[in-house]
Amino acid sequence: MLPAMLMAGAAFAQEDALSIDEIHWPQIDSYCTFLKKGQDFHFDDPDTWRFVAFTNLPREAEADPMERVFMRINGDLLELGLETLEKSKGGTEIRLYKSHDADPYAVTFEIEEGEQGSESTNYSGTIRVQRGEQEASVNFEGDCGV
Repeated sequence: MLPAMLMAGAAFAQEDALSIDEIHWPQIDSYCTFLKKGQDFHFDDPDTWRFVAFTNLPREAEADPMERVFMRINGDLLELGLETLEKSKGGTEIRLYKSHDADPYAVTFEIEEGEQGSESTNYSGTIRVQRGEQEASVNFEGDCGV
């Protein structure tokens, strides 16, 4: 009986845990796409189009392309709105986003700008998701541009 209770407790704890899930969206028409750090991406292989976050091209001229971010958290695809934006002394951008739920997720992106091309910029960093006492994080890399 004790092993069954321990297993039930473990299953309950897993249900309460936060998860940052992949968004599998081949040929997504996004402006920024971020993958788990080290994940392979091949344009011609739809199975590799798996992202932890993406943004759309802003509608307004001069708008911040990362003002709204989309992520799959605990299996739900969510739109996150930018709350604050700061720069650390080392140049890392720290962006705090919140979901639009009654009990919102707080999502922090620590972003470092990388190499720039003629139409895109590479980024890497860490995404941290919090809700109450729960937290999950993932290291990411990706780019913004056309």
